[in-house]
Amino acid sequence: RPPITTHSVTRAVYSCNMCNRCKDACPTGTDLPGLFCFSRQNRMERGDYPPAFHDFWLDSQRFYSGEAAFSFVPGDSG
Repeated sequence: RPPITTHSVTRAVYSCNMCNRCKDACPTGTDLPGLFCFSRQNRMERGDYPPAFHDFWLDSQRFYSGEAAFSFVPGDSG
Protein backbone atom coordinates (compact mmCIF):
# COMPACT_ATOMS: atom_id res chain seq x y z
CA ARG A 1 0.00 0.00 0.00
CA PRO A 2 1.28 3.45 -0.78
CA PRO A 3 1.72 5.86 2.14
CA ILE A 4 -1.25 7.92 0.94
CA THR A 5 -4.25 5.82 0.08
CA THR A 6 -6.34 6.38 -3.01
CA HIS A 7 -9.36 7.03 -0.80
CA SER A 8 -7.70 9.89 1.07
CA VAL A 9 -6.46 11.44 -2.18
CA THR A 10 -9.93 11.17 -3.70
CA ARG A 11 -11.50 12.85 -0.68
CA ALA A 12 -8.96 15.69 -0.85
CA VAL A 13 -9.53 16.17 -4.58
CA TYR A 14 -13.30 16.40 -4.19
CA SER A 15 -13.29 18.35 -0.90
CA CYS A 16 -11.33 21.29 -2.30
CA ASN A 17 -13.51 24.28 -3.15
CA MET A 18 -10.64 25.85 -5.10
CA CYS A 19 -10.49 29.06 -3.08
CA ASN A 20 -6.68 29.30 -3.66
CA ARG A 21 -5.94 29.99 0.02
CA CYS A 22 -3.50 27.06 0.19
CA LYS A 23 -1.84 28.17 -3.02
CA ASP A 24 -1.45 31.73 -1.71
CA ALA A 25 0.00 30.48 1.60
CA CYS A 26 2.32 27.86 0.11
CA PRO A 27 5.97 28.93 0.31
CA THR A 28 6.75 27.08 -2.93
CA GLY A 29 3.63 28.30 -4.76
CA THR A 30 2.27 24.81 -5.36
CA ASP A 31 -1.05 25.05 -7.19
CA LEU A 32 -3.06 22.38 -5.37
CA PRO A 33 -6.42 23.73 -6.61
CA GLY A 34 -5.14 23.45 -10.19
CA LEU A 35 -3.91 19.92 -9.55
CA PHE A 36 -7.23 18.94 -7.98
CA CYS A 37 -9.16 20.48 -10.89
CA PHE A 38 -6.99 18.53 -13.34
CA SER A 39 -7.63 15.34 -11.36
CA ARG A 40 -11.40 15.91 -11.41
CA GLN A 41 -11.41 16.55 -15.16
CA ASN A 42 -9.22 13.53 -15.83
CA ARG A 43 -11.43 11.27 -13.74
CA MET A 44 -14.57 12.50 -15.50
CA GLU A 45 -13.01 11.87 -18.92
CA ARG A 46 -12.16 8.31 -17.87
CA GLY A 47 -15.60 7.78 -16.28
CA ASP A 48 -13.83 7.07 -13.00
CA TYR A 49 -15.45 9.40 -10.49
CA PRO A 50 -16.28 8.46 -6.90
CA PRO A 51 -19.71 7.84 -5.45
CA ALA A 52 -21.18 10.70 -3.47
CA PHE A 53 -19.60 11.45 -0.10
CA HIS A 54 -22.96 12.47 1.31
CA ASP A 55 -24.46 9.00 1.85
CA PHE A 56 -24.96 9.72 5.56
CA TRP A 57 -27.12 12.75 4.82
CA LEU A 58 -29.15 10.93 2.16
CA ASP A 59 -29.79 8.03 4.57
CA SER A 60 -30.80 10.48 7.29
CA GLN A 61 -33.17 12.28 4.93
CA ARG A 62 -34.77 8.98 3.87
CA PHE A 63 -35.25 7.97 7.51
CA TYR A 64 -36.76 11.25 8.70
CA SER A 65 -39.11 11.49 5.74
CA GLY A 66 -40.33 7.92 6.19
CA GLU A 67 -42.80 6.15 8.45
CA ALA A 68 -40.13 5.04 10.96
CA ALA A 69 -39.51 8.64 12.00
CA PHE A 70 -43.03 8.95 13.42
CA SER A 71 -42.25 6.39 16.13
CA PHE A 72 -39.76 8.84 17.72
CA VAL A 73 -42.17 11.46 19.07
CA PRO A 74 -40.59 13.36 22.02
CA GLY A 75 -42.49 12.87 25.26
CA ASP A 76 -44.48 9.93 23.94
CA SER A 77 -44.39 7.14 26.52
CA GLY A 78 -46.46 4.77 24.42
